[in-house]
Amino acid sequence: RLLVTSTTYRQESRHPEATAVDPEGHLFSRWLIRRLDAEQVRDATLQAAGRLVTKVGGPPVSIGKDPYGRIIAGREELNANGDVVKVLPVGEAACRRSIYLTARRTTPVTALQTFDSPAMLPNCEQRTSSTVAPQSLFMLNDSFVHEQATAIADTVRKQVPDDIRRQVALAWMLLTAHEPETVDLGRGLAYLAEQTESLRAFHAAPADTTGSKADNEAKPADSSADPQAEAFASLCQVLLSSTRFLYID
Repeated sequence: RLLVTSTTYRQESRHPEATAVDPEGHLFSRWLIRRLDAEQVRDATLQAAGRLVTKVGGPPVSIGKDPYGRIIAGREELNANGDVVKVLPVGEAACRRSIYLTARRTTPVTALQTFDSPAMLPNCEQRTSSTVAPQSLFMLNDSFVHEQATAIADTVRKQVPDDIRRQVALAWMLLTAHEPETVDLGRGLAYLAEQTESLRAFHAAPADTTGSKADNEAKPADSSADPQAEAFASLCQVLLSSTRFLYID
């Protein structure tokens, strides 16, 4: 009862004038919210991190299966038996637009397949568009997303050093194309404070005492760790995973 009587549930998007002009909903005035295509998700993430290579033309970027089973941009290194040992980096080519990634039917690129890349079949008449748990898990756990979030955080922190409030506002603007509301800014600052303290405690905590003798020795404090920088990268990753970034409204 609370659900169906809520303001959100009772909202509607009907607009008589827009309906008369565009009854089938093809124009932006009545365009429904839609997620970015698979290639757009990857390219927009790289663009936000300042890493997207926009060079036109050239050979395709090689791909390979890493030890975790992901298909990523890189060059496979084989052993004497022809088995893949690891995937070697290919430099800035790994940050080229997704259209230049090698497309193989048997090994679709993980970042693209997760977000419904077109099926590599003789005929692909229409793309599917799904909203499933693996997409959220990818944005939460994949090293590609983590690396780009860290790059975004580093750039923002360099542009506005020693001003956390402006850093949050700039990251929000960069990843959502909107100025943050007061409540959004407050939530971002609160998240940063909590995450920074959590990471500081994590780096200072002793090792797990249930392991081997070597593991039982107290873990030394990580003097190179920067909890605040890590927390800000985490916030950038949250924004990358948000509906505001992944969907067009």
